[in-house]
Amino acid sequence: MESVYVLQPGAYLQREGHSLKVVKGGEVIDEIPMEGLKRLTLMGYVSLTGGVLDSLITNRVETVFMTPSGRFRARLVLDEHRHVELRMAQYERLGSGDFALETAKIIVKGKLRNMTRFLLLRARQYNDQRLRTGAARIKSMERAVDMLPDIEKLRGLEGNASKIYFKLFSRLIRNPLFEFRGRNKRPPLDPVNALLSFVYTMLTNEVLSAIKAVGLDPYLGSLHTIEYGRPSLACDLVEEYRCFLGDRLVLGLVNRKVISP
Repeated sequence: MESVYVLQPGAYLQREGHSLKVVKGGEVIDEIPMEGLKRLTLMGYVSLTGGVLDSLITNRVETVFMTPSGRFRARLVLDEHRHVELRMAQYERLGSGDFALETAKIIVKGKLRNMTRFLLLRARQYNDQRLRTGAARIKSMERAVDMLPDIEKLRGLEGNASKIYFKLFSRLIRNPLFEFRGRNKRPPLDPVNALLSFVYTMLTNEVLSAIKAVGLDPYLGSLHTIEYGRPSLACDLVEEYRCFLGDRLVLGLVNRKVISP
């Protein structure tokens, strides 16, 4: 297992041989083999012993600490990648307005294309004309991307497409126990938005780990502006896959009644 998430509040980790034991209430409730482990995410108030910390560092396991609501708290940082030339090339290319704009256009077109496909799939599944109409509107916006002259107009178009998509999102929810009245965050105000934010955070963390592994700077992207503490490149690369990875997972959990509000 490359990535493991510990979601049990109040649990603690202890080392035993080549495994980590997840303990709660004095009982071992799970076991995590160290072999092959690359990323460990701890949700909420999960504690660990000094032996576990030493093992994570020795085995170079990237460890992320999240709040109970799924927001990032801290990361156990290992030695940074030493590929200076690669990062210098990244700064040079993304420092060029033309390259950054073209890269951002590729990301936005991919996101809008996947939004369109996702809505059309559900439109056929539910025989819903409003989903088809929304997909057609987003498709037309995708065709307009190449004509945009600057990054600000591109961000505006991407934001408008997302508004259309999330206005239709409630039609994708087929569980009467859940309501969705629009996308909100920081903090999310309802269970569906909380799930979306949580899954998006998990996706971003996975992408962030991959970026760091190859030696790129995750804090410099093209579509997302530079903001202190925000991994803009990771946020950029997640955009294209939100629908088919994040939203599909959330809708599956909700519509199949795997979870309750």
